[in-house]
Amino acid sequence: MKNAVIFMGVAFLAAFAAWLIIGYGAQEQAPVETESETVVATEVLPTQASAEELAAAEQRVLEERAKAEEAARLAELANARIDAERKARIDELNERLAREERARENAERAAENMRIKMERLQAEREKMKTEEAQLAKRAAEAEQDSQATQALLREMERRQAEMEKRNAEIEMLAQKTEALEAQSASIKQRQIQIEETIQAEGGEITIPGYKIWSPNYRPTRFSD
Repeated sequence: MKNAVIFMGVAFLAAFAAWLIIGYGAQEQAPVETESETVVATEVLPTQASAEELAAAEQRVLEERAKAEEAARLAELANARIDAERKARIDELNERLAREERARENAERAAENMRIKMERLQAEREKMKTEEAQLAKRAAEAEQDSQATQALLREMERRQAEMEKRNAEIEMLAQKTEALEAQSASIKQRQIQIEETIQAEGGEITIPGYKIWSPNYRPTRFSD
């Protein structure tokens, strides 16, 4: 009985010793964090943060570049629209100027025709005056109450009526000529304003052979 007790005590001690040995071995095999591994671990997070910041900065640059390119595109479109509108205004001004030039030329031609007619009527009137004076001389030389004298007097009356008619026609032509000359002068003033407006718009008069009226206009393509 005594031997059995001793045997059980020795076995218990052996089991306890084995447990201590196994526990110590497991502790020795556990991973131990070295100093280099600690340094690497502390450096990983800042490196990742720098990469993210760089990516964000690059994205901002790309966005700013896209905005700048879009702004430049819009500005180019706006400038193109402004140029197109200015060209349209200048073209319309040139068309108006061409119409005014035709109107002025027509007025001047009409006035010239009036002057020619008036000169012809004035020549006819002078001729009639000469003929009337001759008739008056013949009537004065003829016998009183003779048929020849009466015929001369009737001819003189007819010539006088013709003379009055010529005078009225000449007066009418003179008035029309004056009105046409005033119209031509008015058109010319409008042309001067259009010419100066074209210049103010930065354009040119594109009417071939056009005669410049404004003293302030400095043509570059066509000369007067």
